[in-house]
Amino acid sequence: MLRLFGFRLDIGFNCVKIVLLLVVLFTFLKGVVDMSDVATQEMSSASPKVNRTPVDDETFAIQWTKIITNGGTVLDVSEALGLSKEYTQQRSVQLRKDLREYNIELPKAKGRQRRKKSLDTVAEALTSLMATIDELDEAAVSTEG
Repeated sequence: MLRLFGFRLDIGFNCVKIVLLLVVLFTFLKGVVDMSDVATQEMSSASPKVNRTPVDDETFAIQWTKIITNGGTVLDVSEALGLSKEYTQQRSVQLRKDLREYNIELPKAKGRQRRKKSLDTVAEALTSLMATIDELDEAAVSTEG
């Protein structure tokens, strides 16, 4: 017997475990799909600190264009210029905006390959879990009656 908000619930112990498992599974999936700002900040602060060296806009634009057009990454540019990856990315965005006033496009770095969401296995797991819950509920009803 379980009391929830003043209501009596006749739920078997196995059903409670399954519901808790569903809550944990949902929480995990929500965390995988939607990373919070806190997690993003923690990840960016975990990157190694690079001592910044002064780099003028012309040098930055030339190096950025050379490296990015040859298939390089933001990390490659940051290492070549002695800048942090985050600063290099921010600076490229700002410089791209500034150069648009002169009708010049700073090349964009190719985005990293993102893992495509495949919810097929999640759907199968939840379907199986719901079937198990139904079976347990039917078993609990048949043992009561």
